[in-house]
Amino acid sequence: MKTNFYFHIVMLSAFLTLLMPGISYSQIPYQGPYHGSAYNEEFGACLSCPGASWSNHQNAMLPDNMFANCQLNAYPNCFMSGCYYSRALQSTDFGFSLPGAAIIQGIKAEVLRNASNAGTVYDSLVMLMRGGFRTGGSRAQIISFPTVASYLTYGDSTDLWDTVWTAADINNPSFGFYFKPLNKNPNVVTAGVDHIQLTVYYLDATGIPSQQTSGNYLIYDIQQNRILISSQVRGSGKFSLFDSKGSIAFEKKVEMSGSEIMVPLPALNNGIYVAVLSAGSSQSVLKFSAR
Repeated sequence: MKTNFYFHIVMLSAFLTLLMPGISYSQIPYQGPYHGSAYNEEFGACLSCPGASWSNHQNAMLPDNMFANCQLNAYPNCFMSGCYYSRALQSTDFGFSLPGAAIIQGIKAEVLRNASNAGTVYDSLVMLMRGGFRTGGSRAQIISFPTVASYLTYGDSTDLWDTVWTAADINNPSFGFYFKPLNKNPNVVTAGVDHIQLTVYYLDATGIPSQQTSGNYLIYDIQQNRILISSQVRGSGKFSLFDSKGSIAFEKKVEMSGSEIMVPLPALNNGIYVAVLSAGSSQSVLKFSAR
């Protein structure tokens, strides 16, 4: 029992070390911040659709003190385009060109916005767009828009906005940002957006931090869903696979012969995994992403 206890302590330490490596997210590859080159609004020129309309949409492209504006009716009045909440301001065509094998780690949005009156305008929905439609979760915050324009950040280098992204999704011109504020004040107010920019953080095929020790090297073959063990030692070893919660997803006894061996893996859900090879007093650890 004591042996098992110390084994799990070692496994947990290795796992936590990999989840919080010395490599900071500022060192992970990223593209951006980029601004969209196409701006429009939800429902377009529909007069009977609910939600206040925006004017000068393209002014949200650059931080030049020129604003896309939306006049919001007094709360809770809403009739057609005279409404206390806005139609969504939509920004697309950001010009990303991620590598095809990129594994998306997080998306950050930054919005330079203001309001004509303090403590009146708030986020309603703040979302990302895939294929021209809003998707994932909202990152609306409870901070009111300031009267002097300032940036507010949504998401970060580890936030996927409650969905899964591919490089093709991000590179598509229809990938974008969906922004919908509302007025909580009994007076008419104006919301403004001066700039919207996005940054995408990703790992390429070789960018996943890993730890290799004692003459054993682990490589994840994503095409065949297997682990290649390149070993310079001989003897019995134990291969363990942990999911992102630290639970054992797969275990197998392996016989190392001083050359390469393959360990086929079971079907894996999308996510981060940690592979651990234990042989005698040594360990080799590989963190990888299955998708």
